[in-house]
Formats: sequence, C-alpha cells, structure tokens
Amino acid sequence: MFHVNMECLKQRKRFSKKNSNNHLLFFVILSLFSSRCQPFFSKVRYFYKLFHNEKKRATKICNAR
Repeated sequence: MFHVNMECLKQRKRFSKKNSNNHLLFFVILSLFSSRCQPFFSKVRYFYKLFHNEKKRATKICNAR
C-alpha cells in the first residue's frame, strides 16, 4: 500500500513540474495567438480544458495503480 502511494506522489510531482513548464508555454502560445486577434476568453477556456484533462489523466493513472 505504501509503495503505491509513493508512486502516486512521484506521478503527482512529475505532473506539477510539467505543469509549470506548460504555463510558460501557455503564455508564449497565448501571445502568438493574440497577435491574430482571436477572442481571449475562448483561448483561455481551451487551454484550461487541456490542463484539466491532463490532470484528470494523471489522477486516473494514479488511482489505477
């Protein structure tokens, strides 16, 4: 049981590290897009959904173990 939790923590740590990199990427892409004058809100929603799905997937992997 303890080992599973450790794996879970590792997975979560890896995800949070990856997520901080994604946030940087997120702003770069956002600035690229905003030069095309797309509506800001829809972009944010799209990226939020992306991040959220990734987080859910990480949790699912966690729970499956």
